[in-house]
Amino acid sequence: MAVKNKPVLLRFSLLLLISMSIMSFTLISIVLCQIMMPRLFEQETPLKFVILALVCAFVIVSGALYVFILRYFIRSMAGFKKVLNEMGTYLFIADTETHVIHFMNDAMKNHYGFGEEIIGRRCWEALETGFTSPCPFCPIPKLLENVQEVILWEGCSSLTGRYYKNTSGIIAWGHIKRAYIQHSVDIHDFKLTEITLKKRLQQQELLSSISQSFVSAEDMGVLINRAILMIGSFMKVSKVVLARLNSETGKLEYEYEWYNEEQDIPKLSKRAYWFGPGGILYDTFITRGKAYLACNNVDEIPELTHFFQPLGIKAFISVPIVIQNKFWGVLGIDQCISGHRWDESDIQFAQLIGNAMAGIIMRGIAEKKLLKMSWIVDSTPQYVSYFNPSGGFEYINQGVCNISGYTAEELLDHGMDLLFDEETRVFIHEIFIPTVLERGIHHTEIPLVRKDGEQRILSFSAFTVGATKEGLGGIASDITEIRELETALITAKERAEQSSLAKSNFLSRMSHEMRTPMNAIIGMTAIAQNSHDQEKLEYCLGKINEASIHLLGVINDILDMSKIEAGKFELSCSEFDFEKMLLRVTNVMNFRIAEKQQDFIVRLDQTMPRCIIADEQRLTQVFTNLLSNAVKFTPEEGIITLSVKRIAHTGTFHTLLCAVADTGIGISQEQQGRLFSLFEQADNSIARKFGGTGLGLAISKSIVKLMGGRIWVNSEPGKGATFTFEITVEAEASAEAEAPNPRVVWKNLRILAVDDSPEVLEYIKEFALSQGIRYFGASSGDEAYRLIEEEAAQDSSAAPFDLVFVDWRMPRMNGIELTKKIKARFGHHIVVIMISAAEWNNIEEEAQAARVDGFIPKPLFPSVMVDCINRHLNTAPLNPQKTETGLVPRRNIFASRRVLLVEDMEINREIVLTLLEHTGISIDIAENGYQALKLFEEAPAKYHLILMDIHMPEMDGFQAAARIRALNTEEARRIPIVAMTANVFREDIEKCLAAGMNDHVGKPIDMEELMKKLIYYLGE
Repeated sequence: MAVKNKPVLLRFSLLLLISMSIMSFTLISIVLCQIMMPRLFEQETPLKFVILALVCAFVIVSGALYVFILRYFIRSMAGFKKVLNEMGTYLFIADTETHVIHFMNDAMKNHYGFGEEIIGRRCWEALETGFTSPCPFCPIPKLLENVQEVILWEGCSSLTGRYYKNTSGIIAWGHIKRAYIQHSVDIHDFKLTEITLKKRLQQQELLSSISQSFVSAEDMGVLINRAILMIGSFMKVSKVVLARLNSETGKLEYEYEWYNEEQDIPKLSKRAYWFGPGGILYDTFITRGKAYLACNNVDEIPELTHFFQPLGIKAFISVPIVIQNKFWGVLGIDQCISGHRWDESDIQFAQLIGNAMAGIIMRGIAEKKLLKMSWIVDSTPQYVSYFNPSGGFEYINQGVCNISGYTAEELLDHGMDLLFDEETRVFIHEIFIPTVLERGIHHTEIPLVRKDGEQRILSFSAFTVGATKEGLGGIASDITEIRELETALITAKERAEQSSLAKSNFLSRMSHEMRTPMNAIIGMTAIAQNSHDQEKLEYCLGKINEASIHLLGVINDILDMSKIEAGKFELSCSEFDFEKMLLRVTNVMNFRIAEKQQDFIVRLDQTMPRCIIADEQRLTQVFTNLLSNAVKFTPEEGIITLSVKRIAHTGTFHTLLCAVADTGIGISQEQQGRLFSLFEQADNSIARKFGGTGLGLAISKSIVKLMGGRIWVNSEPGKGATFTFEITVEAEASAEAEAPNPRVVWKNLRILAVDDSPEVLEYIKEFALSQGIRYFGASSGDEAYRLIEEEAAQDSSAAPFDLVFVDWRMPRMNGIELTKKIKARFGHHIVVIMISAAEWNNIEEEAQAARVDGFIPKPLFPSVMVDCINRHLNTAPLNPQKTETGLVPRRNIFASRRVLLVEDMEINREIVLTLLEHTGISIDIAENGYQALKLFEEAPAKYHLILMDIHMPEMDGFQAAARIRALNTEEARRIPIVAMTANVFREDIEKCLAAGMNDHVGKPIDMEELMKKLIYYLGE
């Protein structure tokens, strides 16, 4: 306290101390006397009276001295008041009953601005404002309960607005026995510091709580919403918002916000605000780079009023959120009811919160990046793992599971050892991991064994993790396909080289295959031109025909190969008689088979549909190719078997298994791999020995593949070969198999088959059993005749057999000789049918002399055999003849028709004229499209059909057909136009139709095909 008169104060203090000491000493003496006196009087000694006298004297002297000092003290009251007035602290004395002030020191009067008039006023009126009764916090009532008590308390005056620390008690003051004394010290600055520290402590606790809440696996949005709730509730503000800068729009977008539910604050209707130069926030945080913007009352600052008043904000603190030195957004703490005085701690707290928010946002961004990275790592097909030096996994991505086939649990339980064989495990633990630990990184290729046993090759890189190398990271790629690709590329290179060589060999073969028949044609033509011998001329024409057919086959193969390579090889499906198609194929092959005296057997499943829907021409081509190869590579007197059976069917769809087997030279495994490739033959020596283009099997494979099937070969060198293909076709019931003659009781029929081929006997047996016929077989003429005699002996009243199938060529007794013996013994009671691969013309004379009843060519077909039985066991006259498959037109069939032939090549015109000469048709000639157009324009009703070549000078067939169709006449619209084209590609045919043509025939002209078209468009 401040003291102006130190001597007075010292004297007063000294007297007070002396009096208090004397009083204390006196009291102690009295107490000692009370304790010691009884014991002292118990002693029988004179000293006790001396002591007693001294004590009494001391008490008397002390009392007199105390009275003197007290009187002096009372006389000094005026001095005491003076002392109180000199005190720097505040003191007043009041009546405990009336609360009237009796004394107030000068320091307090000056502090409150009072004069002498304060004496006599009630304390609660003078020292507080607005009070109409004693202060509710007044300590007088409690002090009166215990007048010896001293109360220490703190309070804030409503008059000065400052904090004081007060000491209150009860004293005697003048005539007042119980006066209230209050001593006060101004602690306002200290109290503010205390409040600030307390507030900051609370802020620190809140910040700690928020930071702890951020240490969570919860979503960043949940954490931020929780944090702004805690901030708003603690600071008791109207709202807290967090806005993010949208770099694309240049606006601050409110992403998170909290509103005080106790205040009626309207929520923001606008979700984004422009953030750019000239804006208060932009200029503060971006241009000036300040760490905060705070305002106690926006109404007092015009530049802030313009921006914040429309948002309903009266006072605010805005703090920028900066992430990695880049402005991210703004944290806003707003008061909307009234202005608010923000102190330094509020601003510092807001900045700390902003930093914490930046941290959680940065963590959220990092987590998203890590999540993306984790997703990328887990989604990558590569092998990614973290493992310890012992080979135990601590992390694996999905790629490890996908590559290995093991589950994550299996791999984490068993470690790397699960992935490798024993040899690789030793390498991993003894070489690979130690090398990685020593070098820090190492790369190698490691074979991995999948769970299913498949071995894969990994390109494996491993590296140490951390300074202490406590773990290792592993990244691997499955390079099995790459290694396989490298091998495939090497193989492809070798194959390309082989293909180049094969094409070279192919061109050489083609040159040979085309020049050979051309030489024959040219040579035989020269011979015929210089010969007048009719027999030699016929011989030459026959050879020319054979060579031409061979050359046409070569050209067709080349054209088909071109279609395959161009991807334009297509099918044209229609319904046809499957058995008749095979019959035509065998008729073509029979001549070559007969030349080599080979046995040819056809086995048809009796459940086969009679008519199927497929590409008849292409299917014929497959069978022809396979049979041609079988005949070519089978030696004389070998056996060739064609078999077709149905192996499955669903509704109208039937799966057929077709096979051509031979007893030829066979094919090695190595040669089989090249058989179905273009330009390839099993061996070049085979090409030199047997000839051929080497395209037949490749074309056949393409045809079968287009039919949705597959083709393969089974063979061993020296043991023949079996080519098999499987296709699925659709079959309709529109054409049934040949029905048995109702006048013949089939179940009572007895037939005998005689042939030295077991395969033929087995085939006839299967046919007979399928028809319910009783079957007997013999492998020679002698055996057959003995069987006939034995059967005849059992019943002499009837012929032992109704019909006998006899092979023409057999050892010892041939078919002619056996027939003669049967006819001599039984006459017409037994029907004898000759079967042979030879042409009927070659055996007709001697067969008729032996009285053969009929003839069936080999190979045998069920429909032909049924037809034979129907005819020969009926009452109709018998007429043995060769089965005809070709179309034989009547003479002068088109005598009333006229055709316009448009063809620029003279030889082609001559061929057509000659082929159609016997039909009686009239033909006009045009050498190009322009002439054809003129002729038709002059007499459109004259022609019944136009045969139009495609490639011609001046005007081609497409243009001519289009021009004719464009003519404004009924004949131009109606007349059939048939294109003559080589039929190389389907688009050629489609182009013909698009030009207005009705149909097409192929070149070279096939007489049967041409006649079918003419009959269709002209009628008979």
